Amino acid sequence: MKKYLLPLLLVALLAIQFYPPQKEVPSALPGQAVSAMYPVPADVVVLLQRACYDCHSNETRYPWYSHVQPLGWWLQKHVDEGRHELNFSVFGTYQVDDHAPIFGAIAEVIREGGMPLESYLWAHPEARLSHQELEKIAVWAEGLAHSVSESEQR
Repeated sequence: MKKYLLPLLLVALLAIQFYPPQKEVPSALPGQAVSAMYPVPADVVVLLQRACYDCHSNETRYPWYSHVQPLGWWLQKHVDEGRHELNFSVFGTYQVDDHAPIFGAIAEVIREGGMPLESYLWAHPEARLSHQELEKIAVWAEGLAHSVSESEQR
């Protein structure tokens, strides 16, 4: 039985290559991106693109290994979950009352070390941000949380 195990495993690994995940690359909605609605400093845009946009926007860059299963399935699951939680490309489609809490949550998650995910950083070392870079995003998000909240109260 043992001599058949490796060949069977190889056949199974080859067979799953014919079942790639559905990679959805939605088109951008004009005027709905966070940067179209709120001021995002250029240095913050660069950081968001480097560390966040692959999972939290419609601008996902799929690396070569996304075509190898089961890695492709795992990666697509992360992208789908990330877009479900927060998608910077369609920010304008969220309820306006939710904008301030979303910005507040961004700052909180970053400061608690919840983002970027460690599993993402294994394969994307360029997304590893310094404490100062993380704080720059958190300060930006926190500032918008306060200003959006104040404008809603007026």
